[in-house]
Amino acid sequence: MSKKITTGFITNKINGITVNKNYPAHSSNYTNSSSRTVSHVIIHYTGNKADAGLANCKYFQTANRKASAHFFVDNTAIYQSVELRDSAWSIGCSQGYKTSARNTNTINIEMCCTAGNYLVSETTQINSAYLCAEMCKLVGITANTVDTYVLRHYDCVKSNKQCPKQYVTNPAQWTQFKTWVKNILNTGSHLGAPTPASSSYVINGVDYSPVFDPTYYSNKYSDLKSAFGSNATLLFNHFINNGMKEMRQASAKFNVQAYATRYADLRNAFGALTASNAVLYYNHYCTNGLKEGRNGV
Repeated sequence: MSKKITTGFITNKINGITVNKNYPAHSSNYTNSSSRTVSHVIIHYTGNKADAGLANCKYFQTANRKASAHFFVDNTAIYQSVELRDSAWSIGCSQGYKTSARNTNTINIEMCCTAGNYLVSETTQINSAYLCAEMCKLVGITANTVDTYVLRHYDCVKSNKQCPKQYVTNPAQWTQFKTWVKNILNTGSHLGAPTPASSSYVINGVDYSPVFDPTYYSNKYSDLKSAFGSNATLLFNHFINNGMKEMRQASAKFNVQAYATRYADLRNAFGALTASNAVLYYNHYCTNGLKEGRNGV
């Protein structure tokens, strides 16, 4: 499995984060090319006691560092240091290799030690998983082939490089990371596909399914997608506790502002639409309006 890529700096958002491309590595720290064939995505950690992406990018802006990586990821930011069509110097090893992965055919992601004590926080790991999944899509790695083509630095070289160390000393964390990547590739969320039971959107006898669609709700609001992904339970909890008060639209079939504007009898009954009475309009559509054939949008 491999794919020829000509992509330079990426422009798409990763887990709601705009990739920062303002601190490219010095040209002496990588191999420039117009295209290359890529087969693997390699996961690293920076190996510092505590750090963030920006400091690492600035470090590699200096000439003759004799190393580099395509990306640096921390809790809140993703930095691209080397263009994807160029070969970062990330897994060179004089002692030989365990796999076919080399600098020339890999995309390399460095996770910063954002938890302190040389550890990578879960938030940084999750951001890295979303970035990894995006690189998998670019290269053609599927959820079924992640185990073969997404590797730790440790898996690539014979030097027993403990990188990322917590994934070497605790293989369960590495398995979890790959599971996140697979889930993102399959469902768009590191949490995987939600499996709500039938009529799981019933609260106090009101079935909110006519006004709540978790996929629509997540896709419409970037803050919810970043916070909850596609987890239907968490999205529904937000809708009940906050979304209706905020008059958010959680279904293509219902818009509370349009519903209140369209029907004067409801305004007479409930008052002009406000955050404090919005739930009455949602409830009316669920319990009566839909059956009466009223237009929800």
